[in-house]
Amino acid sequence: MSDVELVKKMLRVILQANKGGMSLSRLQSEYKELTGEQIPHKQMGHSHLDALLASMPSVVRVERSRSGEIVYFASVDKETAHVAKVMARQRTSKKTGRPHMVNTQMRVKPTALLVFNKPQTSLRQPSHRGRGGARGGGGGGGGRGSGHADFRQSKDVRDGQTEGRTASEKRMTLPSRFQKEVQAHLSRNSQLTTYVGESYSQAQERMEDEMREFYGTDKHKSTPCSSPLSGQLVAVKTEEEEVLRAQVCELMTEKVKQVHFVDHGFSEVVSKAKLFELPEKFYKLPFQATKSKLAGLELFHREPAVLKSFEAMASGRILLAEILQRGQTPLMVLYDTSQDDDVNINAACMKALQDKSLISPLQVNSAYMNVSITSVCSDGTFYCQLPSRGLAKLNQILDNIETYFHSQVTSEFLVSRPFCGKGCVARYKGKWSRVEITNLHGSRVLDIVFLDVGVQASVEVFELREIPQKFLRDLMAIPPQAVKCCLADLLVSVGSWTPDSVQWLREKVLNTTDCSMKNMDVYISVACHPGHFVLQPWRDMYKLVVLMGEMILFYNQTDERPLNVQKNHVYAAKVENWYRVLVKGILSNGLVSVYELDYGKHELVSCTQLRVLNKEFRQLPFQGITAQLAVKTRQWSEEASIVFRNHVEKKPLVAQLEAAQEAANPWDRKLTVFLVDTSQQDCDIWVHDIMAEFVDELPDQ
Repeated sequence: MSDVELVKKMLRVILQANKGGMSLSRLQSEYKELTGEQIPHKQMGHSHLDALLASMPSVVRVERSRSGEIVYFASVDKETAHVAKVMARQRTSKKTGRPHMVNTQMRVKPTALLVFNKPQTSLRQPSHRGRGGARGGGGGGGGRGSGHADFRQSKDVRDGQTEGRTASEKRMTLPSRFQKEVQAHLSRNSQLTTYVGESYSQAQERMEDEMREFYGTDKHKSTPCSSPLSGQLVAVKTEEEEVLRAQVCELMTEKVKQVHFVDHGFSEVVSKAKLFELPEKFYKLPFQATKSKLAGLELFHREPAVLKSFEAMASGRILLAEILQRGQTPLMVLYDTSQDDDVNINAACMKALQDKSLISPLQVNSAYMNVSITSVCSDGTFYCQLPSRGLAKLNQILDNIETYFHSQVTSEFLVSRPFCGKGCVARYKGKWSRVEITNLHGSRVLDIVFLDVGVQASVEVFELREIPQKFLRDLMAIPPQAVKCCLADLLVSVGSWTPDSVQWLREKVLNTTDCSMKNMDVYISVACHPGHFVLQPWRDMYKLVVLMGEMILFYNQTDERPLNVQKNHVYAAKVENWYRVLVKGILSNGLVSVYELDYGKHELVSCTQLRVLNKEFRQLPFQGITAQLAVKTRQWSEEASIVFRNHVEKKPLVAQLEAAQEAANPWDRKLTVFLVDTSQQDCDIWVHDIMAEFVDELPDQ
């Protein structure tokens, strides 16, 4: 039997044993229990599991319940009917009875008792994962914590070590909190949840079936609502001939009312003729939809970015809810468990508050100085901080928090309700630093990641502090400043780096602040000799072309005006076309010596050809950067200069940065680089190798 046919047979067996239908997450869990593996949808050519199931109409039948939940049924064949019956009998023998009435007002249940409503495999306990212990989630708070792992097994990874994991290992076991499957909705800028799962959905469907029969066949028993009052519970007949429970919200006119459907979480304007009295027997089932709060977003739940993210990721989907606090408006953490990796909806909505302009400015083929390496992992990857506006703002806010805590009793800011994805602060190298909770081990011990240095650690909950509310919005707007990188041309995988090599790398780079991130594509506009040439970053050349065009249009229409030309000042000058220039000298005959800041050329022009360089033409950094080849000599022969010029001038090359000499003025900066010609298909040509023979011919310096 082929792998595809085997998968189909296993799915058919599981679905036939659950004749009432299954949610996607439950189907995944039971498949894992039966086979020991996840459903291999990616290996079968589908990016999402629901797409794979939709491609198997002979095996899977997809329906949507009245509550909007997607439910999967078996397309029955005779071959597996007997096996399905056996599995059904086995499952029935394991279960205890269910209560007939379902109270949705957040009954407190230990996690272990959830097997009444969900198969145990969906709890993803260690015994069902093929490994003992619990694992933390990534820095994004994507997973759920474990509530029953022995925290003594957890490993302190303050040095930044991480282990490689397969996709299936990124799934978490449940925390020791109370879990329910819910369907999420967005209504009037509020998050709503409808309880689903076998006990909830079926109880609601039974009631709505009874209501449809009551208001359809027993018309003499159903009484029209003649004078509905605001807040009154009524039955509403919908366009689809359904009968749903609703509450009158607003009396818009005598004949038109606005109602809120209490079991589905949405509101509509309906005709008074569709409202009927609701008998007491239909009051027994508690309302199945409730307004809820997303933990960590209490102050931001009406922010447009949060609502947009919630709508895209959660609205209309079946999710797992971790209930942190009961009440009229429960506090929840929502998880999408439908794919290989669990997604923490709360953490994703928090990320929507980040200011994208403050992201660490890492780009391909760019050079960065003063890079700080903050963490080295066991697979050879490392985290670094790049100088940026976001990092400067982060450090300022953290300094203010440090000062604020000195003036307060910090115990007042102890974290009382930790959850996966929660942002708070903890001490790192003697200072408060941002962290995100990634995993829970009982009520005392948890795993965290320091967001801005990439270090993971296991700590006790009393070591954490809430972010003071006055700093919360500004701090959440700053994206994590730790950038994960790897060394070019070196293999990165578990086991490819020995402990000694990892330790060597840590000793070389950790806690240094003068590292540089190197290779960039360049164009050599001027080459005098290896000790002096001018390069232009290739990535911004199109911007320079646009700028030159704008300057030509602007200055060709500008009248000549007398200027008090001064040495070492920047102007626009016409040298055939208009260029940004620096005045190097002023001659008595009315000529001035200028240096083209974007191309590195020296020219003589009349002072009448100079104009004020407007602010709009100063935005793009000057593109001509002075450089020298990374060869230890200061003197070059004329022959060496000619050879060098022929190899590099007016050519695109790759520059590998060796050192940078900073200066107050950008035109005084100087880089020391290796130049590489990568235009040959077979091999790269390193220019310093070509120039080495000329170094040998020179007298000792």
